[in-house]
Amino acid sequence: MIVVTKTYGDIAEAARTRRHMLKLSCEAVDHRAGLAEGYTNKLENWDKQYGRTLGLVSLPLLLGALDLKVVICDSETADEFTRWREGKSK
Repeated sequence: MIVVTKTYGDIAEAARTRRHMLKLSCEAVDHRAGLAEGYTNKLENWDKQYGRTLGLVSLPLLLGALDLKVVICDSETADEFTRWREGKSK
């Protein structure tokens, strides 16, 4: 799974997609990550009144529980990758 993101919502959706790929409930991710019960649901619903956003503590815990890594690159490289993935490379 490779996702090019530009927004926080994209990151939250990528985490949700990965959780579904692993067939894990939010509660199972909470347990794996060592997060408080119900926290993954709040992270996935960050844009709701009850939602929360990833922070310095929760980000590495969630990434570890979902076996994800973050890769940072410049916009040109990200755009090139996106074109390649879509079969539109130069």
